Amino acid sequence: AVVSTQSTWGEYLPICIAMLLFILISLVVLLDPSDGINTDSCQALGTPRSKCIVDEMQVVITDHIAWDDWENWYLAMKDYWTEDMVYDSNWTPNGDFGNSSGLEDWFYAEHIPFNLAFDNTSFTTMVWIGGEDTASLIAYGKATWSGDLGTVPGSDHLGLEV
Repeated sequence: AVVSTQSTWGEYLPICIAMLLFILISLVVLLDPSDGINTDSCQALGTPRSKCIVDEMQVVITDHIAWDDWENWYLAMKDYWTEDMVYDSNWTPNGDFGNSSGLEDWFYAEHIPFNLAFDNTSFTTMVWIGGEDTASLIAYGKATWSGDLGTVPGSDHLGLEV
C-alpha cells in the first residue's frame, strides 16, 4: 500500500488562521496615553510603550479571561482598544468574521468564532517589533481545530506541524 505524506491545506488552515488572528489582534490601534494602563514599570526596563500595552493585553488573551462573557471580557479589554476601532477580516457565508466596527461587533464576529473553533491555542512569538505608538508581531499558533470556522467544518484530527 502507498501512503501519501503530502499535506493538505486543511492541515495547515488552523495554524495559518491562528497566526493571522494573533497578528491582527496585536496591530491594535493604541490609545493616546491610556487612563487604564500604567506602562511606567515596563517602560522603565526600556520596552517601548506600545509593546508594554500589547504584552498586558496578551495576558488577558492567554488566560482566556471571561473569553465568552461579553460584559466581563469588555471590562478586561476595553482599555486596549479605541471605541471606534475598525477591523477588516475575511467574509464567510454564515456571517462569522467579516469587517467589524467597534469592540462588541468584533467580539461576536471574530473572537467568539475563533475561540469555538480552536481549543486552547498556544502561541510562540517569532518577530516582535514596536515603538512608542505602534507594535506588530508574528506568532506561530498551535491548536486543535475542534469546531467549525466560518463554513469550514472542524475536526479533532491533529495534522502535521508547519
